Amino acid sequence: MNDERPLSPYYNLDSILSTLTESDNYDKDIEIFWYGFKESIKNFLKNREELKCIICDKLSSDSQYLNELKDKKQYCEIMKVITSRIEEYIYLIMKYKSDHYHTNILFTNTKRWHNILDQFDKKCYYINNNYLIFISVYSKLVKKISIHKHSDILDYLEDMKIDYIEKLHNIENMIDILIKYKIPAALDRIIEYTDISDYIKTKYGITIFKKTKAGKLLSQIKNNKDY
Repeated sequence: MNDERPLSPYYNLDSILSTLTESDNYDKDIEIFWYGFKESIKNFLKNREELKCIICDKLSSDSQYLNELKDKKQYCEIMKVITSRIEEYIYLIMKYKSDHYHTNILFTNTKRWHNILDQFDKKCYYINNNYLIFISVYSKLVKKISIHKHSDILDYLEDMKIDYIEKLHNIENMIDILIKYKIPAALDRIIEYTDISDYIKTKYGITIFKKTKAGKLLSQIKNNKDY
């Protein structure tokens, strides 16, 4: 995890990755991921001066700590720390209203990280499923529409707190947004993991099964004259 200034303009990622790729290090895939993950954060922060210093300090501290863990061969703790940072970044990228480009990179990184954990047979360090739901939903949302043109979406993100994700708190507002802007692929992700039938019955006056597909739900809402 050799890295002193992850956000420095002199941070030569290509050279580091080339050296790691050619090495026989037990944890080289973890190191390669960590460097790439930090680089994605660096790019996200380019025009966000209010966050750059804070996150830069945190990443530097993380890298130092990960190096200490590496020296002690505490690979499980390394995995735990990286998973935690990915979860924090999922929250950050939504709270600060990321575009689809950066969101999609993060979404891809979540899949890459799980593939690496599978190599080490460490599924116990998978990213919390609620975070995966939210980054998947948000990725589909920002792909479909320009969120900065819609005050209801901006208000939701502005008010977002960690427990929105960890406890699916206020998930009803996200459901309403996805219904309003007709984004069934994102709504299906929520339906896949949590039962929204009671809320749909109360809010929209429609009875659905627990796993009713979002496309069918949107069609029923459209045809419901009482709503």
